[in-house]
Amino acid sequence: MHADGGCATYGRNAVKRRVALALAVLLIPAMPRAAEPPSEAVLADLPFLPATARGGENEVRIDLAPPGARPLPLLLDTGSPESFATPTAAKALGISLRRNKQTPYRRATRLDRDVELSVDTRVSDTAESAGGEWAVLGARFLSSFVLEIDFPGRRVRFLDPKRFAVPERAEAANQAVLPLRLVGNRPIVEIEVGAVRMPAAITTGAPGTLLLAGGWAQGASLTPNPEVTATLAPAPGAGRLEAVTAARFQIGPFAESEVPMLVAEHGAQGAGARSEAWLGVDLLKRFVLRIDYPRKRLWIMEPAP
Repeated sequence: MHADGGCATYGRNAVKRRVALALAVLLIPAMPRAAEPPSEAVLADLPFLPATARGGENEVRIDLAPPGARPLPLLLDTGSPESFATPTAAKALGISLRRNKQTPYRRATRLDRDVELSVDTRVSDTAESAGGEWAVLGARFLSSFVLEIDFPGRRVRFLDPKRFAVPERAEAANQAVLPLRLVGNRPIVEIEVGAVRMPAAITTGAPGTLLLAGGWAQGASLTPNPEVTATLAPAPGAGRLEAVTAARFQIGPFAESEVPMLVAEHGAQGAGARSEAWLGVDLLKRFVLRIDYPRKRLWIMEPAP
């Protein structure tokens, strides 16, 4: 009788434990998902255009033309203060150039706001072809929106800042919210290279990983790559370029090791030896970014593989 009662008691306890475990599993909160903007906040949802031979697969090019209008392919560059086009690229967009025009050319967009493109008609055909033909969507235009760039999904969304805001804090382990500074509407975020913390401009028009101003190199744990350096010509204003590998790079909680990058003696475009680094698309390509210009916040997420 005692044995039977013990077995019965054990059986009842086992059932209770299984029920309790099942309830516990049900009550475990799921990992928070990224707050999805409401549909009324999405002003435009655009795919990346096919890559050009010059730009590579990570190039962020979108067509901002209104529905049914002539295409308006633009390179989205958060690091360019203004929108501009080279003369050849402007003509390809259907812009009739006037030699003495001093003000930007305007083109309508699907965002119910014209983009103003500066075109320097003094550029010669030879100089232009050497530097490339570009039509660039710059930060003055972008700064009116919350801009989402989904590199893995190859999409760009323009969000209405009156209907959606980047939160003050991240909602999951694979996300972070970082403060931004805006310099000429360019978003500047703090990064780490080795043991050195420095400002970096998020530059979606820049290929490569990172262009580091020479003044930050000391203490950044950089290993020179002389064979690559030998192939580099000095950049206008930037002085000598050196190819290096950083032992560690970090933005927010996200880190990478053994990252190849360039050091510009006088900074990008000669901005100075302690000027902002240029954070390029090869380091950004694993992330989804939301740049909240009005509130000066960057939301960054690394999607699950």
